Amino acid sequence: MTQSIHNSELNILPPGDYEELSRFNMTFTGWSLGFPLSPNPQKDLSDRLNAVVKQNGGDGIVGLTITVGNNPFNNVTMALKGVSVVAFLTSLLILKYDDQSTGLVLAGASLAGILFLPTAADFTITGTVVKFRNGKAGP
Repeated sequence: MTQSIHNSELNILPPGDYEELSRFNMTFTGWSLGFPLSPNPQKDLSDRLNAVVKQNGGDGIVGLTITVGNNPFNNVTMALKGVSVVAFLTSLLILKYDDQSTGLVLAGASLAGILFLPTAADFTITGTVVKFRNGKAGP
C-alpha cells in the first residue's frame, strides 16, 4: 500500500504490469480522549484498507493518500479545554487565598474537563485498487 508497486527485487512495476480496478474514497471521524490520555495516537488503518482491496477483487493499492482535518466538534472541545485550563489556574488562586472546598471542587472539575473531554479529527483516504496482470507482484 505504497505510492507504487514493487516486485520482489524492489523494482517499481510499470502501470502495464497491473490493472487499475477502481478508485476509492473513504471518510470517517476518529475520536480520542484528548492528548493527555492518548498513550498511542497512531491508528492502524490496515484492516479498513485490506477490506477495500478484497471488496474490489484486487491485490493492492496505489496512489494512497491520507488527509487529516479538523472536526467542528473539536473546535468546541478545544475551547472548553481552554476554559478548563483557566478555571484550573483560578482554582489554584482560590485554594491559596480563599475557600479550600470551593478551590478543590473547581480544581477537580477543571482537571476532568482537561483530561476527559473527547477530541475528534476527520480522515479522508483515497487511492486506486489494482490487480496484478500475472496474478502476483513481479516476475
